[in-house]
Amino acid sequence: MKRRISIAGAGLLAAAATAYGIDEGVLRLRTNRIALIKVDQVYAITNRWNVVEYSIGKPINTQCVNALMPHLGSPPCWYLKTRTLKINRGG
Repeated sequence: MKRRISIAGAGLLAAAATAYGIDEGVLRLRTNRIALIKVDQVYAITNRWNVVEYSIGKPINTQCVNALMPHLGSPPCWYLKTRTLKINRGG
């Protein structure tokens, strides 16, 4: 039983590594690898009465890659397009 689980785990790991490698290869062949998406910022700060105050910040352009998985230190664009609001918590 342990042997089957370890073989299945190794197969799953190999499949994930292969998918990542293919995604990397397709990304390197593309001409439009990197895009910029505007992300709005909101600052959530707790005041001295433990009430959260919100402040709107300047929008920032965030770099993303046109791929299925994160590459080159950037998130995929399909993921970033669904999360265009960044909440910075402080205090």
